[in-house]
Amino acid sequence: MGNKIIKLVALTFAVIGVGTFVLIFNISMSGKRHIDETAIAGYKLAIIEDDGKCELFYQGEKGSGKLPLGPQPPCRFLTQAGGTLEFYAYSDVKVKALLVIVGTPKKPDPTIPVTMKKNYYCGDEIQGVLIRGDGVYITKLVMDAGLACTNLGLDEKFFWIFAHEKKLIGPGK
Repeated sequence: MGNKIIKLVALTFAVIGVGTFVLIFNISMSGKRHIDETAIAGYKLAIIEDDGKCELFYQGEKGSGKLPLGPQPPCRFLTQAGGTLEFYAYSDVKVKALLVIVGTPKKPDPTIPVTMKKNYYCGDEIQGVLIRGDGVYITKLVMDAGLACTNLGLDEKFFWIFAHEKKLIGPGK
């Protein structure tokens, strides 16, 4: 069943082209559930929940594939206030774009007001996604951020740490 989804995804990308990003992962088959998506630096990225685990699907210039994520679902791409994707580039390590995924949900807690806000998703763990000239990678490092929330952003030091992390999962790794 998983191969059918990958083939459907590949066919959909071939039909719609690289310039348009459509909710192609909005498929509920064999436990898979679309959670979040974005497009950046020549890649389309989607987070899927599959049997209680988050996976990152990617499609772009240097190929396509999926990578297993460390945080527990649901996982989301980290955004700044207003919902804009937060990312940084680090030319010293050839990273075109570094994104952060937040997961391992934080339960709403009245003593932490941001966890009670609508349209905010807060989690305990974060993981880096690196887009480099040779493909898409994730860090093996999953950090306990204490609290990271979409629509709130995160200190740039976390992005720098992920960008300079040596242990990566991705093409040829």
